[in-house]
Formats: sequence, structure tokens, C-alpha cells
Amino acid sequence: SFYLNIEVQSKTTVTSPRRRKFSVSSSKASRPLLSMDININTNFPEFDLQDYVITRSLKDVTTLYDIFAVTTVAASNLPGRPDKKSKDWRQQSEAFLMYVAQSQELRNIPEFMEFIKPGDMTG
Repeated sequence: SFYLNIEVQSKTTVTSPRRRKFSVSSSKASRPLLSMDININTNFPEFDLQDYVITRSLKDVTTLYDIFAVTTVAASNLPGRPDKKSKDWRQQSEAFLMYVAQSQELRNIPEFMEFIKPGDMTG
């Protein structure tokens, strides 16, 4: 399982327990629009991102792939992680996304759901 914290603002920052930081800035600065903590139990140990903090601009989040892409910024740079271009990585990514898509905690946040395409919530 892993603990996912998403604080929505203008800058994307992923900080690992090893204090490695990866940042991606969006074009416009804005104050946080949404902050949510999600505890997800998964069968995907390769996504055991304990204590990662994910910050993302809400207006840039159009699919669950956007959320996942932020987590993999760090995951793909840590030792022992699968090659993100490999077939296994893509399959694991899709399975992980399908799990997150079913998260009732995400579904209960209208501000977040507004930016999720209906097709992303199927499966």
C-alpha cells in the first residue's frame, strides 16, 4: 500500500523518503485549489511510494494519466523500478490507474471529478 497526498497548486513537486525532489512548474502561479489525502491499498509493490508528496495544478489535470505521470517522475528515477517504456511497465501502469479510478475518495471530490474524463473511470 502507499499513502498518496495530492495538494493542488501551480507547481508539481514529488519528494521521496530519501529527500530526492523532482519538480515540474506549470505556466501560471495560483494558490492551492484542493488538497486531499488518499490511502490506497494495492497489489502493486512497484508503486510503493511511501511519503511521496504530489503537487499538481488542478487545471492541468485532465485524466488520471496526468496524476500517474507525476508519480512516475520519481518512480522511474529510483533504483529497482521497472523501465517505464517496457511492456510490463505499461501494463502495471494501466492496472494501477484502474485501481485509482475506482477510489471512492476521488469520486467524492467534485472539484477533482470535474477534471476527469468519464472514459478514465471505466474498467
